[in-house]
Amino acid sequence: MRYKVIGCSVFCREISLLAARSDAVLDVTWIRQGLHSYPEILRDEIQREIDRAESPPQTPLDLTLPPEDYSAVILGFGLCSGAVCGLRTRRLPLVIPRSHDCIGILLGSRERYMKEFAAAPGTYWLSPGWIEQSTFPCGEQCRLIRERLAARYGEENAEYLMEVKVESLQPYTRTALIRWPELDRPRYQARLSEIARDFGWQPACIDGNAELLQRILEGEWNDDDAVICPPGRTVEMSEDDRIMRTVSFGDCTGESRD
Repeated sequence: MRYKVIGCSVFCREISLLAARSDAVLDVTWIRQGLHSYPEILRDEIQREIDRAESPPQTPLDLTLPPEDYSAVILGFGLCSGAVCGLRTRRLPLVIPRSHDCIGILLGSRERYMKEFAAAPGTYWLSPGWIEQSTFPCGEQCRLIRERLAARYGEENAEYLMEVKVESLQPYTRTALIRWPELDRPRYQARLSEIARDFGWQPACIDGNAELLQRILEGEWNDDDAVICPPGRTVEMSEDDRIMRTVSFGDCTGESRD
């Protein structure tokens, strides 16, 4: 089987690790983690890659296309602030992990995520991808963030926006690193300690679980692990613990829901 995987770059190491182990052929396209701050733009980017996977551009490079068609499009995203809502395919199944975000996927289940949330609701979660792909106002990255804000909004506004950014993190009391043994690196622990020290948070290392993501990438899908959205339907947010459901494309009233 060959699958098209469209993944957030926050999963770069984890999906790459599992792709190397997989019997399936996984063609992966990465989308920048920072687009999570702009769900509508993120949705457009994902849809563009879905369309490209189903209908590759007609160019002289057609001769270099893979030897077989994709059997499905797999997303390396959860609900992600509703960014996956409205996505659709024309001819391939669309498979999305049943998770609010990457945390539940990296922990191995939404049930485990909810258990961790109940035990320590004020947790700011980290993973290798979060550390490598996103910025956080701590240490040397403070200078980088401020420079980017100043270039866009001016020096005075940059100072104010930095203060707002730091203040928004005050409700947290703990920072936790999701650790997969094969991907453990000393620099991740060092960054965890730096953030915890600067913000006065309790540091923690939580063992992740690869089984959920591995099953999905292998094509071992079930309705509890993933939303399997066929052509002609699209995804919307669910108000229950299943997080997402499918509806007929264009059905805004929800009369034809799973």
